Amino acid sequence: MDQSFLENIKQQQADQRESLIQELGIFELRGLGREIGVPSPTTRKRNELVNLILERLSNGLEPPPQKKNRKGRPCKTLNNINQIMTAMTGGDDTLSFTTVTKRIKPYDEVVTFAQETPVFSLVDNPDKGEYEGVLRLFDKIGYFLDIRSRTKVFIPMDLVGRYHLEKGDYVRGVATKMNTSNQYIINNLTRVNFENADKYNPAFNGFNADKRPVISFEQVSYGDHRLYRGRRNIVEYKRNIYEDNRFVNFAGSMIEKGYCVVVLGLNTSFEDSIMLSNIPKIVNLSTNYAENVQQGLDKVVDAISLVQRLSDVGKKVVLFVNDVVEVLNTLDLCFDNNEKIMGHCPEAVVIAQKLISVARAYKDGSEITLVMTYRDYNCNDIFLINEVFKVSNRF
Repeated sequence: MDQSFLENIKQQQADQRESLIQELGIFELRGLGREIGVPSPTTRKRNELVNLILERLSNGLEPPPQKKNRKGRPCKTLNNINQIMTAMTGGDDTLSFTTVTKRIKPYDEVVTFAQETPVFSLVDNPDKGEYEGVLRLFDKIGYFLDIRSRTKVFIPMDLVGRYHLEKGDYVRGVATKMNTSNQYIINNLTRVNFENADKYNPAFNGFNADKRPVISFEQVSYGDHRLYRGRRNIVEYKRNIYEDNRFVNFAGSMIEKGYCVVVLGLNTSFEDSIMLSNIPKIVNLSTNYAENVQQGLDKVVDAISLVQRLSDVGKKVVLFVNDVVEVLNTLDLCFDNNEKIMGHCPEAVVIAQKLISVARAYKDGSEITLVMTYRDYNCNDIFLINEVFKVSNRF
């Protein structure tokens, strides 16, 4: 591994930590300082506390064991101190969530990714392979989770700049294993948003920063239904995807018309998972039955970022959400919050609202068509009635 590249990564790690720490409030700083062993954190001024935390982390010291009876003034409730610790120390691959207490917080606050700084080491006979996924960017770190294996693949920032990459871009490339933690790094970027990477330029791909939304009256067939393009459509889920050819025909027709088809489905049946994995040219952001719910949240956030980015660069997109209530129920399990809004966790509601709001059409010809399905036994779900039925064309 090139030494200058390693030094660059170390500097990125230091910058990332300092940036994250500077964004914390005084009570979060005191709690973090206590967790990693800063002496008397409640007596320190903010700047002094920031410097002591950065020094402690740069020395690679482990946090002290927790004492059952800790003396001193307790800090106020923290926004998931364990998740903040993960962001600071580069621990397990995880997400950090802001807990909703008295109000519903906006989407960007509810979903905040704690980036893991890559650890570079010499690996004997490093593996190589081709990976693809939805790009995530934070400060000076870029990575994606491979769409099939969930392998974490980092993208050097010089490649991000060279190809003008932004959050939500769908990227593919050849990557090399860089450590024993199953982390990879892109050596050769081959595709960006389904185009040849070397020829890709979003500035010449229909991008219009001043997009003006329109109401589309154009329709497309889904089985016996005529769905509206560039709008929100909700269809009763009477048969699984694998039980008839409605979805296969619909996806194939939209792809022929130049659309990117993205499928989101959480906790899908074994048969549907197999069916979706065998349909060519779709982006399958689904999880299999009984998979970790955290993977489901990853897929939802990636789906939102991807369809918005594809629309930004002038592409027409179909987002097909298989069983929208199951998506919401899976999101419920990702948050430890006893409060309920419309029968669901507030954080799950915020993310689901963001998902539903992505559909729209623009005067420049780009559009995001949202197609959702629901099962009849969920028809009394309060969120489905108040939020989905209210703003969608129901079939």
